[in-house]
Amino acid sequence: MMDNYDKSYNIPVCVWLDDSYPLTAPLCYVKPTPEMMTIRGKHVDSNGEVTLPYLQEWNQALSSSTNKQTDPVRTTNSF
Repeated sequence: MMDNYDKSYNIPVCVWLDDSYPLTAPLCYVKPTPEMMTIRGKHVDSNGEVTLPYLQEWNQALSSSTNKQTDPVRTTNSF
C-alpha cells in the first residue's frame, strides 16, 4: 500500500528470488492489474522494475528478515 495525498493505493508487486538468493538481491516489479498502468518514477522504470537503494546496495549478511529494522518499501514510499 502506498499513501499519497491523503489517499491509499494498493500496488501489486512481484518479488523474484533467484537461486542465488540471499547472496543476490531479489528482483521486484510493479505488476499492474489490467485497469492500471505503470508510470515511471524515481524508483520504478517503464517496465515496472523497482530499483530501491535497499536493493541496489544489497548486503547478504544484513538481508535476513530478523536483522531488518524497517520495511524498505514503506520507508521509501516514493515510487
